[in-house]
Amino acid sequence: MNSITANIDGACKGNPGKGGWGYVVSDGFRKNGGKKYTTNGEMELTALYECLLYLSTKNYKHMTVHGDAKWIMDALNKRWICKWELNDWKKYNKKEVAHKHIWKNISNILYGFRNKSVVVFKWISRDKNKEADAEANKGVYK
Repeated sequence: MNSITANIDGACKGNPGKGGWGYVVSDGFRKNGGKKYTTNGEMELTALYECLLYLSTKNYKHMTVHGDAKWIMDALNKRWICKWELNDWKKYNKKEVAHKHIWKNISNILYGFRNKSVVVFKWISRDKNKEADAEANKGVYK
């Protein structure tokens, strides 16, 4: 196979509160997990990290990852993640990037895709992300 798509999502019952993450891949694979006390942002990022970890074990030439968290898609597509890394994981206002440990892991995985795969990140509306949302909500109760 040369290409694949995946959808990611995070969920939280209370923010902070009990949370879950999930993803669904077009090859039929799906996965979810949860955490007893977390934030929605942490679960959204964990979904992305876990999905990229799975995709890194495959040999796809083109991967598209869909998510409904615009701030994550912007961080990737507008290259904020690169700027943060160059600035020791600090934002333009000198404050530390939230969940930098997850962003670092995401950056490391993306670096591993260089020269072998193209990864595209696309924002989608919540109503087009129902399967990943269902997985994330399952993760809340794990």
